Amino acid sequence: CGVRWLIERLLRPARTEPDPAPMQRGSLAHAVLERTLVLLRERTGSARIVPERLDAALGALHDALDEHAPGTTGSGPARERALLRGLEADLERYVRTEAECGAGYEPTELEWSFGGAEDRHGPLSLGDGGGLVTGRVDRVDVGPAGAAVVRDYKGRTAFGGGKWGDEQQ
Repeated sequence: CGVRWLIERLLRPARTEPDPAPMQRGSLAHAVLERTLVLLRERTGSARIVPERLDAALGALHDALDEHAPGTTGSGPARERALLRGLEADLERYVRTEAECGAGYEPTELEWSFGGAEDRHGPLSLGDGGGLVTGRVDRVDVGPAGAAVVRDYKGRTAFGGGKWGDEQQ
């Protein structure tokens, strides 16, 4: 095909696959946060990250990092140490911010998938004629009156829900 030859031989586009490093970092961050909350619940009876439990949460975070981190990035030792130190600093900041500013609700679902063939929960209905939604949620926290907060861990390019319509996200 002439078009294929033109694209492959003359234009030589860059690969369209994403850089694996941010994906690995994100997967590691999710695993570490999930393990942190599990350890916090085991140690204190609750996975809520609140000011009075901040030291326990940070201890659980460091233990979770120790469990998940060694040899996970596939980079050389120096680069891996730098990447892990950056991740550690980001996750510490996240835990501290949640303790200070979070809703204080109890995490009840961690890395919750719904609607898939292997999932415990079926698809969620959007109401009459609205269709069904399947997906994965990083965390669901439930408050004392039954209100819930759905948490989605994002990096620096996250858009606040209030801006989705305006920014077409």
